Parts: sequence; C-alpha cells; structure tokens
Amino acid sequence: MEWFVIPRDRNEKWVYGPYLDYTGVDLYVCTFSVPIRLDDGTFLGVAGADVPVSSIESTLWPQLRCAGSGLVLVNADGRVIVGNDPEFITGSKVASVARSGEAVPVRATPWSLVPLREAD
Repeated sequence: MEWFVIPRDRNEKWVYGPYLDYTGVDLYVCTFSVPIRLDDGTFLGVAGADVPVSSIESTLWPQLRCAGSGLVLVNADGRVIVGNDPEFITGSKVASVARSGEAVPVRATPWSLVPLREAD
C-alpha cells in the first residue's frame, strides 16, 4: 500500500488519494502518512490519518473561490482533489487539453495546482 510503503522506503511524508473510502460510505478521502523512526534510524512503523476530501475542500475553498480563474488541485495521476470549476469534480481526471499552463507542485505532497483553460 502506497500510504505505507513510500514513507517507509523514502523516509518522507506522503499523501495518497483521493479514493473512495472502503468502509462503504462512498466518501472520498486522502490518507496522510509519516514514517516513525527511532533516533538511530530504526523503522518502527507509519502513522497515518484518513481525511475526508470535504474537509480539505472546506479549508481551501475560500482561496479557490477568489482565484479569478479556474484552478484544480490534482494528485500525481491527474485526478482532481478539489477545484473551483464545477466541470472537474473530485476523482475526475484533468486532460492536458484542459490545462492552461504549468502545474505548480505542492510542497511535501505528490499534488499540483493546475490552472484551467477558459471555456470557448
């Protein structure tokens, strides 16, 4: 599982998702995880938390709403986490044709902020 393997093998924080929660509640979540090691580097495990995408969206929405143009936050696979354009809902893919410029990487995550093209 990526949320465990990457922190363990790379010794770095990781975010996995969005994905539909497997508990059957049809809720998109992201898993945030960090490696746990002793001072001597001995690996103990990974601590993680599942965060509903709705919580991420409510935190970012005020900034996205005021952006003045279409923006989406996507994971490494180009899947939308949150955005300010109703055409791009959580879990959908953003095709390269929809992008208006270079994606801006989000530090300490595999995510990027992507500007969208204006509709014709």
